[in-house]
Amino acid sequence: MGYEIDLLQELRRDVLLRHVHRDHRVIEVGAFYRPTILPGEAQTIFADYYGTDELQSQAGAQGVNRQVAPVTIRLAEQELWEAFRGRVDWIVANHVLEHLVDPFRWLKQIEPCLNEGGAVFITLPDKRFSFDHARTDTAFAHFVADYLFGGEKSLPEHCVDAGLLYDGSRVGGETVDPSPRLDPGFIEHAIKSHHPGMHVHVFQGPTFRSRVLEPFLALGWLGYELAEYGEIPQLGEFYFILRRTDVPNNRRPAADWLFFARSQDSVGDQ
Repeated sequence: MGYEIDLLQELRRDVLLRHVHRDHRVIEVGAFYRPTILPGEAQTIFADYYGTDELQSQAGAQGVNRQVAPVTIRLAEQELWEAFRGRVDWIVANHVLEHLVDPFRWLKQIEPCLNEGGAVFITLPDKRFSFDHARTDTAFAHFVADYLFGGEKSLPEHCVDAGLLYDGSRVGGETVDPSPRLDPGFIEHAIKSHHPGMHVHVFQGPTFRSRVLEPFLALGWLGYELAEYGEIPQLGEFYFILRRTDVPNNRRPAADWLFFARSQDSVGDQ
């Protein structure tokens, strides 16, 4: 076994390797068997909720004969901001934020890990191309409430939403009739069904940028500026790069971003 590069990794690497150099210190979260930055391309450390052996077993159970990235930081035992402070140039998190109860709080918590000018590379699945396509996008106001008061209170809502509206037909599975799920027993089970692999939040690239990410950055609660945004529709995902700054320069006036958000109303309301 060894590290292999598939199309998904290649397209991400095309973006990231324009910025990352050999002397950069990188933490990649949740790489599994698809590390974005390979050994020798940077000083890379891998973090995951599970340990290396457990991940290798999971890969085998999925019929994947590929080497998993060796986990140094077990996130079930230690958080990134407890291990690193001002020592990292890049944090890479592919398909991580959608699993977090409060993703903007997590972005705030990892800020101290980054050197001055350090950056975060994020990819997220676009719900239009996934089993989440029937779910409602998580709204800006919802993220604000989660950030201020904690996301655990709204978790049951997300569990029900994910349970009711999961549709595997978009990812090669069978189309599921949701009507039998409208049952009190199913709902009670769904409320208690949260697990690390669940998509708590769902997004679409263009509307996430205009209606969520940019207005959240405009609040000034996070010490980042949006350095780059792009979409990879052939793989059903989008990415953005947030660069740490003590003086965010992307605080567009509220009327400006509201106008921009409304101009995107025709995008994604499907």
